[in-house]
This record gives sequence, C-alpha cells and structure tokens, in this order.
Amino acid sequence: MEKQKLLNAFENYSKNAKKSIIESQLNNNEFFMTWEITNLCNFSCDYCQNSAKKTQKKENPRTHQEIVNAFNNTKKKWFINITGGEPLIYPGFLELVSELSINHYISIDTNLSTDDVYKLPNIKNPKNLMGIFSGVHFADRDKYKSNLDDYIKKVRFLQDKEIMVFASCIAFPDAYEDAKNQIDYLIDNGIKFISPKLYIGEYKGKYYPYDYNKQYLKKMETLKTCFEFDFIEFDRKTKGKTCLSGKKYFYMDKDGDLSRCSTISTKLGNFFTDDFDTILITKKCTADLCILAFEGIFLTKRNKKCVIRNLF
Repeated sequence: MEKQKLLNAFENYSKNAKKSIIESQLNNNEFFMTWEITNLCNFSCDYCQNSAKKTQKKENPRTHQEIVNAFNNTKKKWFINITGGEPLIYPGFLELVSELSINHYISIDTNLSTDDVYKLPNIKNPKNLMGIFSGVHFADRDKYKSNLDDYIKKVRFLQDKEIMVFASCIAFPDAYEDAKNQIDYLIDNGIKFISPKLYIGEYKGKYYPYDYNKQYLKKMETLKTCFEFDFIEFDRKTKGKTCLSGKKYFYMDKDGDLSRCSTISTKLGNFFTDDFDTILITKKCTADLCILAFEGIFLTKRNKKCVIRNLF
C-alpha cells in the first residue's frame, strides 16, 4: 500500500467503480482496522460521546508487547487507524505506536493536546505513519492547556516533518459562517489540510448526518482544502448489500472485541484471545443506514445488477 496512491483513490472515488477501494488498494495480505484504544478523553466536547466526564474501570491490561505480538501473529500487514477517546493519553502510547510501526501502517485520530506530539517523528518507522486526523475543537480548546496557538504550533511542526495532518472543524447544521471563519483562520496561520466535519447525532430535533440539507452540504464542501470522506456522495441505505467488513476490515474496542464496523456492533470475537482466522466472515450488510462515509466507500463493491455502495 502506498500512501499517495491510497489518498488519490479516495480523491477520485467513483460510485461506478467496479471494485471498492479496499479491493483496489490493499493486497490479499493487507487488512484494515479502526481501533478505539480508549474511550477516555481529556476534552469535554458536548457533541462527543467520549469525554473527560467519562470513566472506565481500566485500560487494556495487556502489555505493549502482547498487543504488538497479536497483530504480528496474524501474519498480515495491518492499516491501524487508532481512535478514542484521546489516544495520546493512553499509557505508553508512543512506545506502542513505535513498535507497531515496524510492521504495520498507522494513522491516529487525536486532538494533539499533549507534548508527545513532538516525539511522533521519532517512532521506529515514521514512513508507516500514514496521517494524523485532528479535530480542532475551537469552542473547547481554550478551556485546556492545549489552546489554539498551541494546536497550530503542533500542526505546523508535524507539517515541517512531512507528516500529513488533516485538521477538521465540526460543521453544525446552522453554523456555516462559524465554520468558514474557523477555516479561514487556520489557513491564515499556515495549516495546509482542513475540512469541515459533519456532525453526528441529534441536533434541534433532527438526526445528523442524515438530515443535512443537500444545498447546505454543497456550500460547506466549498470550505475544505483537502479530501474529506464526509462529502463523498454515497447511498447510506446499505442493508442487504455486499460488504467486506468482517473480512478485510474490523472495528475493535478498547478490550479487543471485534465487530464488523462502527455501525454494526455485534461481537465477532476477541482479537487478543481468539484465533483471528476463525473470526473472518463474508456477509451482506444488516444495517438500515451506514453511519460513516469512510467505512461505506471503503468496504462495499458492485454486483452485476446494481451499484452496491456502503475512514487516513
């Protein structure tokens, strides 16, 4: 898998493609996982289900070496998108990522709030750090040590180290001017890759992203300076359609439990205790609506009769 080829595939995604991106860009021995490494966060954003207000009994009790061995023992090369919560507050996160980077690709969803950011270029195989996806959280950032100036400083540091950082601002359904002002400010301060990020959840009696007005989305899309999964048009009605989740893609929670994706949470098995090859399934989607565009465009494929279309 080549970073630029993968990005190009996303940029040029077509609803009429005969193969899904996961089929066209990953070889037979390459697999993709989104790993919610923790559900704890040091921010308390009102629009997020994971926050500083949330508690959990304990983090993953496994050692870093046990985790690395679990990935290596599958004999597969993984693209691991690590999310949370806030991954940077996971104990020994940098050391774990450094070891995983030797044999696997890594991307990270993070608020860039800790100074460990400055150590990211020093992991054992930085070429396998595919990208950083970072929420700006304008409204909340000044509440914490990592204020907006600190955030911009860190993004520019990573950019100077040739690590791709994709900054995102939440696109509330009635806040176009706010999003525009935020993105303009980031551009003026040297941030290269920025995009609005669609709100997920209930807002003023409607449920998003399904209830976004199409014209509003088109207007919001003009603000982005880079590719963003949320603005790819695809059919979210995925029930009964062929999907490679559970076969080439998995969602893993902090305890190692695997599900097909973030929409369908039925447990398939545990990555750390079960034989991975016995977990693999090939089934059609059972969800009425696909929550994430990233998973949708990445995983489904066409059949001979109709377009089957179901996140680095």
